[in-house]
Amino acid sequence: DKEASVEQIQETLRKLSSYYMSVEMLLETKVGKAVKRLKKHSDVLVAKTAHNLVEKWTAMTNEQCEIADKKRTPAFSQSSFRPGPSAPSQLPSNARNSARGN
Repeated sequence: DKEASVEQIQETLRKLSSYYMSVEMLLETKVGKAVKRLKKHSDVLVAKTAHNLVEKWTAMTNEQCEIADKKRTPAFSQSSFRPGPSAPSQLPSNARNSARGN
């Protein structure tokens, strides 16, 4: 019965929406790919629910990645970065010539 199938899909999407999904869980289970395919479902409500769930997970994973990046990134801005003495402009003139092969 097609109606029962649509109802089951809707219920499953509602349950999935209530669960916390980490990036790792989405990658391991590949549930995101399955839900993404449902965005093209012939039932408008199923397609819309799947679309909303994919958007929710995308935002959530982007947020998780940003948090992880902040933890890995040193706390300094690009404007405060100063090249070390290995940069030719920082070396004495006789060292610059030897660094250039002169």
